[in-house]
Amino acid sequence: MSRIQQQTKKPIKRVAVIGAGPAGAIAIDALAQERTFDLIRVFERREGPGGCWIGDNDRPQPLTGFASLSNRTADPPVPIPYTLPALTPKLEQPRFTESSVYPYLETNVDAIPMQFSHEPFPSEKSEFSINLHGPNTPFRHWKAVRGYIEGLVNRNGYQDFVSYNTTVERVEKVGDEWKVTLRKEGQQKDYWWVEWFDAVVVASGHYWVPWIPAIEGLEAFEKQRPGSVIHSKHFRGRDLYKGK
Repeated sequence: MSRIQQQTKKPIKRVAVIGAGPAGAIAIDALAQERTFDLIRVFERREGPGGCWIGDNDRPQPLTGFASLSNRTADPPVPIPYTLPALTPKLEQPRFTESSVYPYLETNVDAIPMQFSHEPFPSEKSEFSINLHGPNTPFRHWKAVRGYIEGLVNRNGYQDFVSYNTTVERVEKVGDEWKVTLRKEGQQKDYWWVEWFDAVVVASGHYWVPWIPAIEGLEAFEKQRPGSVIHSKHFRGRDLYKGK
């Protein structure tokens, strides 16, 4: 009997994991090594594993809706179709899934506490970090961290557990089961459906939605000069500010 099953009377055979970042990746590994579950499903709203360590090629869109960002009501629940499965027009509501990574981002924590106990952290060091901290620099470039997480997921067939570009829009307990409502982004339409599980692991992380202080005139200033007000999440490097 698994450790999860010891905490409930109902046998746990179907497990959902929300998120394929650091916590989700190690959760997949732990669940798979139990060798007791009939179904392990992972739902990740980005295009691959890595969570907050995924980088974006495109610059974020200018901020809008400053009032909701300041009073923390941005990213409200999305209306769910009455009948599922369903196809709906592609969602236009901002979901704040963009990365907070900039090109030369390095960890600010030693590699030892960054790693999982049975998974050694990569030894590769960037030239940038070596120049700053010497050949024994304990820090790692963000791509090394993402590769570390990716390696946890893309091995032993674990990648087959994962549905990417898939957002968990609702989780609710119905009797002894968990009803998970899902939305997969398409090019023109979104596909909605429901799956049922005996247990759910929430590994979705924190702090995706930017907070903007309520400053009079700030949003009007941004509208006059689009892109002039940014959140630190949207910082993409110092080169954008040279000569300004």
